[in-house]
Amino acid sequence: MADPSNSDQNMKTLVLESLRDRATQADSINTSLPLAFINVSHEHKLLEMSVEASPWTRNVSGIMHGGAISTAFDITMGLLCKAYANTSFTPTISLQVNFCKPVPLGACLHIQAKLSSVNRKFFQVQAEAWAQDQPNTILATASAIFYRASGEDV
Repeated sequence: MADPSNSDQNMKTLVLESLRDRATQADSINTSLPLAFINVSHEHKLLEMSVEASPWTRNVSGIMHGGAISTAFDITMGLLCKAYANTSFTPTISLQVNFCKPVPLGACLHIQAKLSSVNRKFFQVQAEAWAQDQPNTILATASAIFYRASGEDV
């Protein structure tokens, strides 16, 4: 049986490499919405990231814009798929986001994504988001399907 901590370390390395690559993409959403690694578990098929609800993410109501929240979900869930399967490309097929409560500006938004199903071609992922200072209050949820692309699909 494989050492789970080794699998966790491999996933963490892949996530951190992906985050470093994204940080070099000047003038992109990846540099504007920088996510930070929190935790990973290969055994539990989960990844936790965080992002600050910074002023540029503000909508007309003065809270974090739903598009920024959706993007944070999409990136976190996609990175989970990529790292779990050690594949290079996991495009989003569908993404559904439910906004439960407003995300205040200045909040450190935590997102935990969990793989609910993995097969040869697809990943199904669920995720929840909460503010760091209120971990028991879910602010948004998401579900998504990602494609497990092969080399010829890229």
